[in-house]
Amino acid sequence: TLGQPLAHFLRATAKVSDAHIITELPSIRVGIVFSGRQAPGGHNVIWGLYEALKVHNAKSTLLGFLGGSEGLFAQKTLEITDDILQTYKNQGGYDLLGRTKDQIRTTEQVNAALKACTDLKLDGLVIIGGVTSNTDAAHLAEFFVEAKCPTKVVGVPVTINGDLKNQFVEANVGFDTICKVNSQL
Repeated sequence: TLGQPLAHFLRATAKVSDAHIITELPSIRVGIVFSGRQAPGGHNVIWGLYEALKVHNAKSTLLGFLGGSEGLFAQKTLEITDDILQTYKNQGGYDLLGRTKDQIRTTEQVNAALKACTDLKLDGLVIIGGVTSNTDAAHLAEFFVEAKCPTKVVGVPVTINGDLKNQFVEANVGFDTICKVNSQL
């Protein structure tokens, strides 16, 4: 979020007086939700996140919210496993978890998201979607900081429109695929 300190990763041999060396990484719990229109690459974002969590610590957990933001608000989860991912790797769409086009804007919705993340003891919440979904993720991240919620919120740009490209976002997941498919029709 804006104005927060940056984390820097250093080699264990770096000579920095106030650096803390972490030898054993704690397990973490992350929730993931599909939001907005379907686009290629959504399942692979889950796959990549799952793999990264397991490399970080094999006991880490990835929870998918079933039915998009409605599943987030109702705390309807599915623990993501290797077996579940096998069917969805390299498959387009948002079929694994489902989605909604709802925004996370009202006070009731924001509070429901906060409650879900707190109740489920999530270290992170990843919102996969387009412009609106990533705007919601940014607002939710700010709200969580103000509410002193430890859950970190991250938006992942997965869109067929390619409208999230800027100086900070090199490419949108899904846009290149949709362009190639449409050019071959």
